[in-house]
Amino acid sequence: MFVTTGSSTITKLFGIMSIRAKIAVLNNSKRKKVAIIGFGASGIMTFHNLVRFHANNSKSLLEIYIFDKSPINKGIAYSTKNVNHLLNVRAKGMSAVEEDSLHFVNWLKVNGYQYSNEDFVPRVIYGLYLEDIISQAQKIAKEKNITVVFKQKNIETISIKNSYFLINEHLYHYCVSCVGAEMKSDNNFWNQKIERYLGDKEIHLQGCGLTAFDAVVSLANMGYSGTIYLHSRTNHMPQVHSNAKPLPKPIISNYENFSGRQIIHEFIKLCKKAFTNGEDWRSVFDSIRPITPQIWQKFSVKEKQSFVRHCLRYWNIHRHRCPKQQYEFIQDLINSKKVILTKEHCKQNFIDCTGFSLSVSNNRFYSALISSNIIKPDDISAGALTNN
Repeated sequence: MFVTTGSSTITKLFGIMSIRAKIAVLNNSKRKKVAIIGFGASGIMTFHNLVRFHANNSKSLLEIYIFDKSPINKGIAYSTKNVNHLLNVRAKGMSAVEEDSLHFVNWLKVNGYQYSNEDFVPRVIYGLYLEDIISQAQKIAKEKNITVVFKQKNIETISIKNSYFLINEHLYHYCVSCVGAEMKSDNNFWNQKIERYLGDKEIHLQGCGLTAFDAVVSLANMGYSGTIYLHSRTNHMPQVHSNAKPLPKPIISNYENFSGRQIIHEFIKLCKKAFTNGEDWRSVFDSIRPITPQIWQKFSVKEKQSFVRHCLRYWNIHRHRCPKQQYEFIQDLINSKKVILTKEHCKQNFIDCTGFSLSVSNNRFYSALISSNIIKPDDISAGALTNN
């Protein structure tokens, strides 16, 4: 997949050098070594942007080292082979190129796919799009004489030495983490060979969110004829997408001067106002999306803890919505009693469809960074704090 350029003699010499000698070499080198950890969607886009924006006449020789256990994994979501697993964002919002919002839409047209800007495209097709992004990045790298090395391995050790990142005993100027979130358990749907459940009269799924929807769709496509139970404390399923248009900006004026609690109250008031006026509450959610990170930073630790404890599950089902055709498919199965929602605790063998863990401490790579004192968990352990 990747072609490694450069002298093998130098590589061997680096392998037997002491750390001090390696630091001395890099201090006097024109080479800039960048490590990308993880090669899912975010890692692929990071690689693409690094080579695109590297100056062709730069005096620094760029070397990119990509770490992932799989040659091309594209992330869990986009590695599916099921054409009925759909993106939950419209095609017009899925561009991998920031300055070209219709890059994905135009790619679909060029490749003969009959999808519009507003369609929810199968994720397997988006995976092919990401593969083309990789190919384009490789071509640019070759034209700019950028060295690209793929290391099919996990990170065993990581630390900082004299401002360099020491990863598996090799030094890098920069390290970009693209590992994504960790699943809550190894018993998750994406790790399962669900074919082995097809002979069971009942199948029990823990959770009733988007991952559970994927599991139900997969089982139905395989011809499963038994009953599927979705176990959830609330039975709140994802809301369905509509054709709502974002409201005029700014959606919440003067939010910079509000506390987190005040922002939440203002947000709820806007949703109620939209509902009262016969408008779509989804417009409020979609309009707040561009400033969501800034708003989150306004929350105090206590406000963040309260939001995660009381509001997050409701935020998720309204913010992360489901394409209409998939939602109606699940509803038909519920109406026919082939899928049953239940609040009962799942005691039988079950497939975990509860999604990702919020805690950085549960992520293997971030745990290594924490152990090396490179980062530490934030006050609610949902993010990371660094010295910079």
